[in-house]
Amino acid sequence: MCLYSQRDVSSSSCTFHISPRRDWFTTYESINSDSLLIGNDIACYIVGIGLVKIKMYDGIVKTLSNIRNIISLNKSFISLGILDSFGYQYSVTGGVIRVYKGSSVVMIGKKIEGLYFLLGETMIGGAASLDIPNSGIIGLQHM
Repeated sequence: MCLYSQRDVSSSSCTFHISPRRDWFTTYESINSDSLLIGNDIACYIVGIGLVKIKMYDGIVKTLSNIRNIISLNKSFISLGILDSFGYQYSVTGGVIRVYKGSSVVMIGKKIEGLYFLLGETMIGGAASLDIPNSGIIGLQHM
């Protein structure tokens, strides 16, 4: 997954965590939605919403909520704007981005060809029965 800021995605004043990979979702709800404009005003359609679990660089599993499933994309993206609105902070130095909650580092990304790629791996399967709150990251779980 890539980390991105609001300037990379333009829609009617909102941004989302987004992924084209339906198989990454641990919970999923199909939706009919308006399009989301990305890049050079390219319209992409949201076909679902749900949770995605990611095993971070340190082995801790984090669950991202309200991920939009947009099948016309090639990459998944985590919105720094959404994380910021829920009290997460980030710093960028030397080609590395670190996302913090308080003094704890919760995500690290490495810059590759202009994008920051999350150090971690998506956990596929293992459907969960969780409510989908309006937060960026829900739950921390050790492997």
